[in-house]
Parts: sequence; C-alpha cells; structure tokens
Amino acid sequence: MSIEGVLFYAYAAVAVIGAVGVVFAPRLIHAVVWLFITMIALAGLYLLIGSELLAGVQLFIYGGAVTILALFAIILARPTNEARPSGISAWVAGAGSAALLAALGVAVAASASLDTIPGPVPLTAAIATELFTRHVVLFEVAGLLLTVALVGAIIMARTDGDAS
Repeated sequence: MSIEGVLFYAYAAVAVIGAVGVVFAPRLIHAVVWLFITMIALAGLYLLIGSELLAGVQLFIYGGAVTILALFAIILARPTNEARPSGISAWVAGAGSAALLAALGVAVAASASLDTIPGPVPLTAAIATELFTRHVVLFEVAGLLLTVALVGAIIMARTDGDAS
C-alpha cells in the first residue's frame, strides 16, 4: 500500500473517531474538542486529494471560526442541563445510525479502490483569483455580517440587562 493510502486510512480513522466522540461526549465542551479534531482530519483528507484551498478553508473556517463560535455560544449561554436522548428515542437513534453505517459500509465495499481515483486538478489558483477579484465585495460583506451577528449575540446574551 502506498503512503497516500496509509495516510487516507489514518485521516479517515481520526475523522470517524472524532465524529463518534462528538456524539458520545459527556459535556458540550468535550463535543467541541472532538469536532475540532474531526475538522483537522478532514483538512488532511483534502490535502491528500490535492485541494489546498479546501484544506485551508476547512482549517480556518470550520476548524477555527466555527469551533470558537461554538465555544462562545457555550460560554455565553451557560447551559445548565444538557439533554441526552433516553429510553426509546436513544434506541431508535442507535438503530438508525447502525443502519446508516451498514449502508455506507456496503457502498464503500462496492466502490472502486483508491488506485482508480483520478489525480488532483489544480483549481486553487483559479478559485482564489475569482474570489478575490470579481467577488471581493461579497467576501468582505460576508465577513462584516458574521462580525455583526457575533456582536449581536454577545449583546443579547448579556445578563445584566444593560445594552450600552
């Protein structure tokens, strides 16, 4: 097996273990840490297929920004009791998850091997040129809207009732 195959299975295993950790984490803060680990592993998978732009986006947006946003939400909301499924809903969720995992396993087993995957297509420069030339205003407006949303969430979460 080639080094790419070994790396693929290593990143995939870390991503699956991280996803399972998100689901079974006893506390929300632990789930966010597992989510961060999963996002890092997915960025590694993107690097393996030659998509540096997607790997960077995965690291900065999902691995960084979404993780920090989730931590802010947990800290500002201060959840008192964390709901977990119990009784029949836990069994239904478990059975549905097992069925989905079995279907995915069958699909992966029936698919082609890793050796038949086509090589990477260098699109990073074309995407970056398009994003930062024609659509730079939309890119900046999206960043501004996210900043305004974060400031609004902080103001709404204040407990002292003083909005100034």
